[in-house]
Amino acid sequence: MNNAYLANESQALKALLLDAVYFKDIVVQVNKLPEQGMIINGLMSELTMFVIESYDTLVKINPKFKLSFETQNIEQLRNMRHRAKLLEYAQDINDGVANLDGINTSQVDRFQSDYKGWLSQLKKLIQPDLGLTKYRGHFITTTHSTLFELGISDLPEREYGYNIGEIVGRYLQTLFNIFNLNESVTCQNSKVNPNKYQLIDIKSNKLFKRSSFSTKDKRFSPSLILILMRSNYTRLIMPQLLPKSSESLIRIKFINTYHALKSLQKIQSIIMKGQPSELEAYFFKGIFGNKEAKWLLKQLSLRNVFVHYLLDDKQLKKMPLTFTREDVLYRLSGNMGLEEMQRQLDIVIENITLKIEVFFNLKKDTFRLNHIEF
Repeated sequence: MNNAYLANESQALKALLLDAVYFKDIVVQVNKLPEQGMIINGLMSELTMFVIESYDTLVKINPKFKLSFETQNIEQLRNMRHRAKLLEYAQDINDGVANLDGINTSQVDRFQSDYKGWLSQLKKLIQPDLGLTKYRGHFITTTHSTLFELGISDLPEREYGYNIGEIVGRYLQTLFNIFNLNESVTCQNSKVNPNKYQLIDIKSNKLFKRSSFSTKDKRFSPSLILILMRSNYTRLIMPQLLPKSSESLIRIKFINTYHALKSLQKIQSIIMKGQPSELEAYFFKGIFGNKEAKWLLKQLSLRNVFVHYLLDDKQLKKMPLTFTREDVLYRLSGNMGLEEMQRQLDIVIENITLKIEVFFNLKKDTFRLNHIEF
């Protein structure tokens, strides 16, 4: 094996094991929080993607690693891992849109199917079917976004979430044992403020119909809300759980923001083929018009190394015989340091969330606490 391949394995392991330390610490931090139930759902895509991608990387480096892990249990997470790509998890975006519509329909049916008799229509009118979690006035998760990330259409049994947590926990502990990682290392104390949370139940249609989409394009409203949830969670919650300048935080920001843009780009391509309204055209121009978004959309190679850790053969040809993880990110980004990369990512993700919130007219007190909106 030549030096380049050894350097590739070394840089991948460095990033992978650092993520392992940080993710285990995040799980410990979240479990200590009184509001853990409000934020654990948003971590599902991050945790499952890490498990699958780090496992695949280790097996590529040495197939014998497979013997150390509970492979059958890990494979249960593979479907969830693809949900980290948002609407890009499906080859045809219409499949993703249909999936979200199916989740909405199943949740409406779930909460209304038991109503019978002469008051049933009134009960159905006021019965909420969507749970929202807000942090500092911004939506970070919904029951629909949770179901999407789990890859299911109805609320799971409690044991389902417990089993996922067990698989992730055992995987992380196995990594710590194999590589003798320091159990006492912690990233930081959580800065999540429990007093800034709100739980609100509403009718989903109340939220979706607020969008500025024309009538023919309203079907994309749940998709934008999904993108908003992931983007707000990334910018508001993850920086409270990870060191600000860490590659792990930048990696999560990069992957989530990249796929948010790519998902929005797919929606744009469909709408623009028809007769977009002035508001729709203005919205997409605002999303894609800045130089930071244009830069990010071109970074497929950098996205791949953030996701898969290892360089492919084409990427290896761009590297010297010996190189570090820092060299990889610098070269593939077009000679950009991590600090500048994070600055650009922050601009893009804040722009995405702002534009979607304005598009739905989501002011801070749009939905009142403990008040059913219909």
